[in-house]
Amino acid sequence: MTNILGALVDVTPSATALPGGAVAQTMVNGIGFYALVFCVVGLVLSAGLWAVGAFSNNYTQSVNGKKGFLVCAGAALAVGAASYLVDYFYGVGGDVK
Repeated sequence: MTNILGALVDVTPSATALPGGAVAQTMVNGIGFYALVFCVVGLVLSAGLWAVGAFSNNYTQSVNGKKGFLVCAGAALAVGAASYLVDYFYGVGGDVK
């Protein structure tokens, strides 16, 4: 299938196509590191909140600790899977005809 001008548009991502690709990759790695550090801090604080709420019979505090724990665990999962998810959906998008 061709467009009006008779040429196909092709998108091929390349880290070396523009200057700064290595810097962008380093920035993504750094942001991912800090995101995981915040997830660990959130997990530890949420686990502590959960434990204190459970031992003091404070239902609301316990439930908030559980929610925080699950949110932080899900965020860590999302950070770890982000590059695979982007690659997967890019591949699926490339197969659309």
